[in-house]
This record gives sequence, structure tokens and C-alpha cells, in this order.
Amino acid sequence: MRHVQFKEKAVVIRKAEPAERTAAVELTLSAYSEYERGMPRPVFDNYMENIRQAVQSDDRAALWLLFDSGALVASTLFYPAGVKVYSALDEGSPYPEVRLLAVHPDARGRGYAKVLMEHCIALAKAEGASGIGLHTSDLMTSAQALYAKLQFERYPEADFYPAADLCVKGYRLRFGA
Repeated sequence: MRHVQFKEKAVVIRKAEPAERTAAVELTLSAYSEYERGMPRPVFDNYMENIRQAVQSDDRAALWLLFDSGALVASTLFYPAGVKVYSALDEGSPYPEVRLLAVHPDARGRGYAKVLMEHCIALAKAEGASGIGLHTSDLMTSAQALYAKLQFERYPEADFYPAADLCVKGYRLRFGA
């Protein structure tokens, strides 16, 4: 468990207990439901089921939760380097990978995503990784703005297309020189 000073108060970031996965699934589904309008129905339905399965039971990743005043407000999955996170890619990422960063819709705009991303960056550095990766799409403009502020760069070699007109874009942040 890690207490992080955040806007004159402490938030708690810690790995999820098995019994907390259901709450994290609901938070993530709620956060990602806004993208329904930007995807064809079958792609969106498949995406939501993929989210449910990943957050509920993907034991290849650590599920990190962020609590403010005891309430779960954000979560993300953190995969070690080398894990093949996406079946559409030929191999695993050379970097640890952040997936499904989610902030409850009622808690957005308060900096929780940034704090959780900074935590994941620190985890990757502590593991001795040379960088950290993630994927996002053009639908996720707030996420892209955050990643730009954190100095992530496009990593097109990691792009893939779950539908002909939907590019899931790779990004990375390299550490050191």
C-alpha cells in the first residue's frame, strides 16, 4: 500500500484484493461506456466483454486501485514486460504495459489518472525497465492529453486494428538517455 500526497490530502494506491475485482470491473465499465458512440456496436460489445474479463481475471497483470477518502475512484492493470497483452500483436511489449486506466466518471478532472500513471511509471523504473508502454485510441482524447503531459511518445510499431476503421495506438515513455 502506498499513501500519496495529493492536493493537500493523502490518497491510497494499492494492489486489489480478489474480492475487490468486481468493484474494479464496474468502475472500468462505467468509465469506458462513453466510447460506445465512437465504435460499431459489435466492436463495442466485444470491447466491454474484454474489459470485464481482463479486470476480473487476468492474473498476468497487477490490478492497482486508487482510493480517496476510502472510496475507489480509479484503477489500472500493470503488466510486466514481455507479456503479450493484446492477441492482435505478434509478441509481447519490451516494456511493462499499463492497460485500462479508468477513473470513475464522477471523479474525473481531479488528477487521479495522473497520480495512478505516475505510480505505474515508478513501478516500471523500480523493476529496472527501460520504459513503459500503453495503448489508446483517438476516441480517448483526455487520455491522450494526459500521456502527452507525461511525455509519452507514439510507438506505431505497437499499433493494431480491432476493426478496419479503429486504430489502437501504441505509446511509450522511455527512461534515461
